[in-house]
Amino acid sequence: MGRNLDWAVALGAALVVLAAPSAARAKDLRAAGPAKIVSVDGPALVTVKTQQRTLKMRLFGIDAPERDECGYSGAVKALKGLLRPKQTMRYEIIRDGVRSFERDAAGRYFGWISRPGQDSVFNSVAHELLDTEWVTGGDQLGLNEAPPEHVFTEMGAGTPSFPRSAQGLWAACGGHTHLPVSSAVPAHAPAPWNVNADGMLESVGPITFPSTLTPEATLTVAEVAAVAPVELGDVGNGRCHVRVPSLELLLYATSLSARHPCGKADVYGAWATGPGKVATTNGLAAGAPHTSAAMRFPRAVRTGTEGERLELSGFDHEWPWRTTAILDEQGLVLGFEAMIRSRGDDD
Repeated sequence: MGRNLDWAVALGAALVVLAAPSAARAKDLRAAGPAKIVSVDGPALVTVKTQQRTLKMRLFGIDAPERDECGYSGAVKALKGLLRPKQTMRYEIIRDGVRSFERDAAGRYFGWISRPGQDSVFNSVAHELLDTEWVTGGDQLGLNEAPPEHVFTEMGAGTPSFPRSAQGLWAACGGHTHLPVSSAVPAHAPAPWNVNADGMLESVGPITFPSTLTPEATLTVAEVAAVAPVELGDVGNGRCHVRVPSLELLLYATSLSARHPCGKADVYGAWATGPGKVATTNGLAAGAPHTSAAMRFPRAVRTGTEGERLELSGFDHEWPWRTTAILDEQGLVLGFEAMIRSRGDDD
């Protein structure tokens, strides 16, 4: 079972329609090809030399600490460990329309860098950088900021892995991507998951999850932010992820449109994510055999191609926050996830 769990959007080539500051038109600029690394200029910033020109690039789908934030030097060092000067790599820059290439406010081209002969998305250096835990995925958002109108391939950023390594941002910055260097590092620990006997998630720490599927019974990002510090990121398709480092929790939310502020978005998924050992309030903990769930959750059913999931609610009820225990190859609990799901979602 891979380290990163693909749960929503497949990591494949996707249509990219970015709303960014400026687009370059250049007949001699190729969208992809071999390039030599010139320098690493920041946690997600790289300069490469192609056969035609020197390109300043920003790794696509990466959210990294800024220069005045905790973890900046560690993230730069991690990227330098992956890319050496004069190393031959493959670059690919993102098109905006047919003849243009998208750039950020500083003029850097959005794109991927991968090793020769490898797919630019599936095997990009960005994925290797994510594995160091010094960066997260998506683009930073504010609570009242709407995700831009684009669709892009999710980089697995912020995607939960079980368990996460106690390194990188978790070790240095309490799991925060944008913690000012002047701030004390906050404490963090996995909050207990309060899952009832029917396998429905009721709360995680101070966050209470709605008990019905009615339209008015929703949990918004702003409501989460009111009870715990959050960091928000754009992951495309009008969706944002909500990192709650202090609780070692990751939430995903979706807006009605790309112009809908992230703070007003409704949360639809929750994942335990962090280096700590997560447990339910009735004692099902990470590291326990899946068989120990039976006495706590009588509806539990083991599913998945290789039996890597334990559906604590079974499949027979239309409940909102149906909880799943993620299992390793030996059938031991790795962590938990919960989503708003109905019977039709299992068809």
